Amino acid sequence: MYIDMEMPNLNIQVPHWFSAETEFCYNWHADGERQCNASAATLCAKVNQRTDYYRDDTHHLSGGCQMRWGIVATNYPEWFRQVQICYRWYADGDYGQCGDHSGRGEACASVGTFTNFYRDDTDKRDGGCRMSWRLFVPLSAPTWTREVKLCYFWQAEHDAGECGDGVAHDLCAPANQWTPYYRDDTDDRAGGCFMAWSLMLTK
Repeated sequence: MYIDMEMPNLNIQVPHWFSAETEFCYNWHADGERQCNASAATLCAKVNQRTDYYRDDTHHLSGGCQMRWGIVATNYPEWFRQVQICYRWYADGDYGQCGDHSGRGEACASVGTFTNFYRDDTDKRDGGCRMSWRLFVPLSAPTWTREVKLCYFWQAEHDAGECGDGVAHDLCAPANQWTPYYRDDTDDRAGGCFMAWSLMLTK
C-alpha cells in the first residue's frame, strides 16, 4: 500500500516501507587507543531524520577508527535490492592517514549490507583525507526515488581548520550524484569534528 502521510512536502506517493522503515546507518570501531566516541557503535536514522553526531578526533595516539556505511530496510520490492550506498576518498597529503594507504579508494554496499571499512587515522602528518558519499538508484526505480538526497552534516568542535576546508556544513547530493568533498584533518589541535548523515526526501 502506498501512502504519503510521512512526506507532506511531496506531491508524489512514497511507500511506507521507505518513509517509515528504511534507515541510513553508520558503524565504527576503534583499532587502537580510543579516538572514536567509543570502542564500537552504530548510529541509524530514518528517512528525513539525521543520525546522531559522531565525534571524529583522531590524533597522535596509536591506531585509528574503522568506519563503514549501510542502508537497512524491510519489506521492500525487488528493485530496491539494487540500491547502494557508496563512499569514496582520497588523500591530499600523507597516504598513511587515509583508508588502505593507497591514496584513494571507493566502496559500495547494497541494501542490508555495509561498505568495507575505511580507516581514519589523520594526525600531525601532512595533509588530510577528502571524503564523499553517493546514493545509487537503478533506472528501474520509480520516479519518487529521484527526489531522494543523501546528506552529510558536520560541525567543528573548536578549531575549524580540522574540518571541512571551507565547504558548506550541509553537503547533499541527489540520487546518483556524489556529495561535495569534505576534508578530514583532525590532529592534536583542540577538539574534533562532529559528523552525521541522512537520507532526505523533501522539496
